[in-house]
Amino acid sequence: MVETKLDCVVVTRDEARNRACFLVEPLRRRHHAARTQRLKLDQSTFLEICRWFWWGKKPDIIVFIGLGLYMVLPICAARLSGVPVVLRLGGHPLQDNSDLLANLAYASLKRRIKGFVNYVVAKLFLKLPRYVICVNDDLADRVKGDLSRDAEIFVVPQFCDGEAVGDRSFVVGSACCLTVTNLNFMSKALGVIWLIKQLAAFCERTGRSVTFSVAGDGVFRSVVEDFLASYDGNRLLFVKLIGFVHDVDSLYSSADFFLYHSEHDGTPNVILEAKRWGVPTLVNDYRPFRSIISHGETGWLFRNSHEFLTIFADMVEDVSLRRKVSAGARLEHKNCFSKEAVGIRLENVLKKICRRHVRRKRY
Repeated sequence: MVETKLDCVVVTRDEARNRACFLVEPLRRRHHAARTQRLKLDQSTFLEICRWFWWGKKPDIIVFIGLGLYMVLPICAARLSGVPVVLRLGGHPLQDNSDLLANLAYASLKRRIKGFVNYVVAKLFLKLPRYVICVNDDLADRVKGDLSRDAEIFVVPQFCDGEAVGDRSFVVGSACCLTVTNLNFMSKALGVIWLIKQLAAFCERTGRSVTFSVAGDGVFRSVVEDFLASYDGNRLLFVKLIGFVHDVDSLYSSADFFLYHSEHDGTPNVILEAKRWGVPTLVNDYRPFRSIISHGETGWLFRNSHEFLTIFADMVEDVSLRRKVSAGARLEHKNCFSKEAVGIRLENVLKKICRRHVRRKRY
């Protein structure tokens, strides 16, 4: 292995979402050779992987993103090649599939079968990798018990693309709120409903109007729609379900506050995006969120309804408080979650893995 430059291959499923970018782009920013290999569930792809790993020019390191049925044979082939194999996790694969299995009534038969198969596969093949990269300390702690005893875990946060946006202007009393969420998870749909109830209580208490835009789609969107259809809320609260949005930047640029409530996440990119835009952010005090929100400095963490309402009321009235947190969020984006900052940490971790792999092979 050349110490100053890495040749890294990132293996991911063939899907519309480009998850490989969270590794490939920071490495390229650091002038390393990084490329993506997309997988399909067919024999030709597996044979291509075998040919590439065993008879082609081997990379210095191979990183797999995610863990499902489509990854089983390629991971086995990669391990036999002698190249260090790393699994990168943005969330706990067992928890992801457990959430689906716990709410089967809302899932199609195809999704039920897929969820069950992926759960079993993840349970078995989490024991395979010797090296695992997690996006935060909480995920590293939670996944540790499902890995093999000799597995080594490293923490590298995911980056948020783009430079921090300049100073924002704030208006006293303005309360245009935004959440961006994945409604393929019941816990996130219930989180949206919880936020709606709190905002309605705020309107009732203060007599102020609030606009709440909910961006995102999924199988549990109907749960939110059913709630709104039967909810006798406050006339001062205007809720807009806007579904999937391609241009999310336009939403962040016009929002006064970003709200988020979930107990099913690793590092939500939507929170990082809100911080990059300097949008004052309130999220529930869920342990993974503590690694990306410094309470009172780059955003706020609330534990219950009382804390949410107190913090939100203070923010609506205090423009200087919003400016302080907005500036702190943008600075933290640059120092911790920018492509350059994450690239440095990822580079150091992958080089360390390569060195340890060489020592393991010797002894």
